[in-house]
Amino acid sequence: MNMIAAIVRAYREKNYKLYEHGDYNVNLFGIRNRDAIHSDTFNDKLGVLYMKDWDWRIIIADGTTDPGIDSRTNPVNKQGAAILPCGQYLRAFKLGKHKGQYNALVQNVPLPLYRDNNKDSKLDFVDLQEPAMCGINFHRASAVKKSTKVGNWSAGCQVVADPNDFNKIMEVINKSAEIYGSQFTYTLFSSDDIHDL
Repeated sequence: MNMIAAIVRAYREKNYKLYEHGDYNVNLFGIRNRDAIHSDTFNDKLGVLYMKDWDWRIIIADGTTDPGIDSRTNPVNKQGAAILPCGQYLRAFKLGKHKGQYNALVQNVPLPLYRDNNKDSKLDFVDLQEPAMCGINFHRASAVKKSTKVGNWSAGCQVVADPNDFNKIMEVINKSAEIYGSQFTYTLFSSDDIHDL
């Protein structure tokens, strides 16, 4: 099974909304590597899945769906490091500027978060908070080169490692926004959800 088929199957198995009608009707997604709870690398996947000319297209990139070790051991929020749970979030993001600096996707609706507050390197998926506006964005790391260490690039955001990959994703996002509007559903899978690759 190829990546497109595996992701489509995961959407359907979870009964998640899958946008499959109309060119550039974007499915924005992440795949969290559940085997790397101590990692500070871009070992997850982020991407867009969409139809064009009646055929599925995909852009998939290395990224992180988790805060870096810096944010886990020294969280910027007194409640602890933010970790978005796996799930589907309707209208989660909208077009905007990350920290007011460059075009990205910014949080649009309150989102639930785990708060990892024991200040060690391990990701802990335990203390689930009520949905809130916490600045969870979808953005890139460095503007000039592919990053290998998460570090301070994520304190809970969904972050693409390579600026070239991010630009390709945003090109599709912008085309989608011209047709369907500037709000986007985000679906975060666990690697356990993607079978038969």
